Amino acid sequence: MIVRKNIDLRGLISFSWFHMVWLTLWAVLMAVFYYAFDFEWMKIPWLPLSIMGTAVAFYIGFKNNSAYDRLWEARKIWGAIVNSSRMWGSTVISYVSNLHAEKGESEAELQNIQRRMVYRHIAWLYALRDQLLIPTQWEHLRDSHEGWVRRFYEKRKRTLGSGCSGMT
Repeated sequence: MIVRKNIDLRGLISFSWFHMVWLTLWAVLMAVFYYAFDFEWMKIPWLPLSIMGTAVAFYIGFKNNSAYDRLWEARKIWGAIVNSSRMWGSTVISYVSNLHAEKGESEAELQNIQRRMVYRHIAWLYALRDQLLIPTQWEHLRDSHEGWVRRFYEKRKRTLGSGCSGMT
């Protein structure tokens, strides 16, 4: 997932250089075959090409809308988890007290209990995040360019030691 608002040219090229290179090589190769070896059988009439282009445009448009809907739903769910976590943290800080206790704890012990509960919840959030980032079997990320990019950013995240990176 891209979490920045602006995408710079260097990031765009680092993400798509492989596709640009092999598509350019393929186009040059086909043009050489067509013009140098007089491959007339490679001609494609415009009408079927435009009909297929329109069908592909509709297909991609519907896929794009459904992907955006899934993304928006996931953002709403993650936002609800974040808001509930904040509320839970403030509730822990407010209600873990000596107000209704038969035997009162010291202030330092209460702060230790509150801190431990909040830190455990933060650990649960990180575990949930890591579990959600595990690629599923239908994504085919191991042998693709996207898999290479994902492994690159995961390695970069480990070396930087930061919880935040350009691709997560």
